[in-house]
Parts: sequence; C-alpha cells; structure tokens
Amino acid sequence: VISNGMAQLDFQSIWPVIRDRPPTPELIQSLATPKLLEFRELVSSLVLTQGRKVVVFSQWRRMIQLAEWAIRGLFAAAGLRAVFFTGHENQKRRTQNIVDFHDDPSTVVLFASDAGGTGLNLQRAASCCINLELPWNPAVLEQRIGRIYRNGQKLPVDTYNLVSNYGIESRIASLVSNKQAVFQGLFDGVTDTVLFDKNSS
Repeated sequence: VISNGMAQLDFQSIWPVIRDRPPTPELIQSLATPKLLEFRELVSSLVLTQGRKVVVFSQWRRMIQLAEWAIRGLFAAAGLRAVFFTGHENQKRRTQNIVDFHDDPSTVVLFASDAGGTGLNLQRAASCCINLELPWNPAVLEQRIGRIYRNGQKLPVDTYNLVSNYGIESRIASLVSNKQAVFQGLFDGVTDTVLFDKNSS
C-alpha cells in the first residue's frame, strides 16, 4: 500500500477532504503519492494526445478511486469519462460500463480490479494497459495484459507498469521478471536455458 503513496495509506482521512476538489497538479503533489502525477501525465499523453483507450488495473479499490480523481479534471474539459469494473459495482453496472467502453467514444478509460483481470475481452476497445502496481504472481499480470493482447487486436499494444524505486515494489518487479523468465524458458519450446535479469535467492 505505501508504495502507491501516502494518499492510499491515509485514504480514510484524505479522501473526504479531496474528493470534491479539483485535482490540480499542486494538490496532487501535496498528497505524497507521486504515482498519481505520473499516471495523470501518462493518461494525458495516451488519451488526449494519442486518442487511445486505456485499461487501468489495480488490486486496491482506494488506488483506483484516487487515480480516477486525478484524471477527472482532464476528462471533464474534453467531455470524456472513465468507468469502473470492480467488485463494488453490481453486475448490471459492470456490464453497462463494458458496453460503454466498447461503443461510446467518450468513454476512454476502464478502471479494473483483478476481478476484471480474467474473462474480459477488451481487444476491440483498448490497445493500452496501465498497472498501477505489480501483482506478486506473474500469471495475474499476464491475465491483465491478456484482456487486450489477444486474437482480434489490430493495434500495437503498450503496457505501462508504475513501480516505485527503493522499496518493495522494485523487488516485486525483479521477482516477477525472474518468474516470467522461468515460465518462458520452460514453455516456449525453443531453448533449454533460462536467463535472469539478476541474481536472486
């Protein structure tokens, strides 16, 4: 949680204060949650400049709320919006959000928890995936990316992983990379050598 920043850690006290305030860069900066500024800039580039639709994953509902708040002002000015696919929406709302994400040009970001990491086919709607944090299990990461990187995808797919340096997240990133190397070495059928980025215990 703390790798995502203090706003998520102190969500109960911070959220009631900021949720109705415009998410200016200065306010976001004051929250000691640098991922929100990086995320805002990334989404601005991908959606507003490049005109792409984006799927955003987090295992934390609070981080999803903060991330949506951080881009809300950007989207309001452009007449765009984001929708959610998490355990907090009922089935009817989730279904409608998926339909809107596919069919409504103004619905440009889908925020999903790992409940949305399996069973969704989003390759005809989005070509970009942002992971607000990395899961420990590389299979979960592959499932997230697999929502858009699958048969029927006609565009290049980009994946962005927001990782905090000098903390547990950088270690998770290293572990996930090493696990992916093992899986690829075992199952690609091409080589009997597994290469690691660096030594691990």
